[in-house]
Amino acid sequence: MEWAFGMGGEEVSIGQIFDMKTLLTFLLVTAAGSAFAQFNGKLVYQIDQQGSRTVMTYVQNGTNAIVTAYTIKLTNGVTDTTTFHAQDTIIFDFAAATETHLQYRTMNAYKQKYMGTLMAGAMKNQGAVTAAAAGSASVNGYNCNHYVITTKSALGISTKDIYTTGDIGGSPTLWVVGAFTYYTPGYPHFVKLMAAGASGVVVQASSSNNKQGLLVTMNLVSADTKFVPRARGYFSVPSRYNLIDETNMTLPGSGN
Repeated sequence: MEWAFGMGGEEVSIGQIFDMKTLLTFLLVTAAGSAFAQFNGKLVYQIDQQGSRTVMTYVQNGTNAIVTAYTIKLTNGVTDTTTFHAQDTIIFDFAAATETHLQYRTMNAYKQKYMGTLMAGAMKNQGAVTAAAAGSASVNGYNCNHYVITTKSALGISTKDIYTTGDIGGSPTLWVVGAFTYYTPGYPHFVKLMAAGASGVVVQASSSNNKQGLLVTMNLVSADTKFVPRARGYFSVPSRYNLIDETNMTLPGSGN
């Protein structure tokens, strides 16, 4: 698949899967977070990294969401339209805790459990992850709270700065935080951010490494809380795809 199962090459280390303490924290912050309204609408993000630009569109309505994206070559800040490349679409069913990847190349639709959580479990003990609040700031015209995720591993120290806002209204069920990188419910980084008080819509995110410098910069370029999908079956797998159910799939060491 062209999507890296939502993990993205920018993540140096996945972090640790739930232990009982983390699970308890997740349950507590989820209960506390119920006071925040759920986001419904459309968010568009632009991500620049290493000579390429990725544009990701996230649409949520209730317990359903869909992510579409395309990449394009970026040279000295100028895009080359001849390199436009559509990425595979992902459909999320939050009630069932599944994600379905529509693979254009094969016309197969792979339905799975949240892949990020499975991979985090398989890669546990690969790095120590912490998340902390770092004050407030005005970013892209929004009043934001700043959070920093730090991952320490054999590959170095990776830092992800995330700015969220309550100005737009509601909190999406998952957060887009980079190119092909998203935090689904239960994902370790998401749990730690929630425990640090994070909520709302992600407005900006950047990833860096102490050995490589700034790797990725992401900005919210459009937000529409009035957008409602009108097409029937907007969050369904088109009939032209061959649906492959992999929800019973496990990864070595994941325990799931």
